[in-house]
Amino acid sequence: MRVNNQRYQLQHNSILCNKMLTLLCSIGKIPVSFRSLTTLSSHRIFSQNEVNLFAELSGDKNIIHINEKASEKYGGPIVHGTLMLGHVSGMVASTLPGALLLHIETSFHHHLCVNEELVIAVSPVKIAQATLHMDIKGVANEKDIFSGSVDIGLTKSLLKKLKLENPELLKV
Repeated sequence: MRVNNQRYQLQHNSILCNKMLTLLCSIGKIPVSFRSLTTLSSHRIFSQNEVNLFAELSGDKNIIHINEKASEKYGGPIVHGTLMLGHVSGMVASTLPGALLLHIETSFHHHLCVNEELVIAVSPVKIAQATLHMDIKGVANEKDIFSGSVDIGLTKSLLKKLKLENPELLKV
């Protein structure tokens, strides 16, 4: 089944983005592996309880997220796209302390059901001025769930460190 493409743009000053980070931190540690800013990856399974908590927090109580019977045609309740993107935000924040999420732009290609394993990859593309541009992709059961990009605002000290350790990111 195919879900209509939706484009989400979250600004760094978004109240919802802050609430998502708070929720993700309260649920538990965000597992992330980091290899010299070449690969940032995470395997994540969202439980029905987490989706229900997010529905309460965000106000998005669409029955396809919280009702087993109403979501049967999708294979079960569907994880909120914004909750998945909140995890991406948490991955970046836990890897680049002090960095600021400026922008996320994402297209959703398929839905993710509760209790399905989502594999998220975040790949650096380039550093322009004080912004790190990264590509993001989420995959579950060999289906592309989402793809897009994030822009991360870097502090002066973080920018200097990244430029020294990853000079290839300075090439345009």
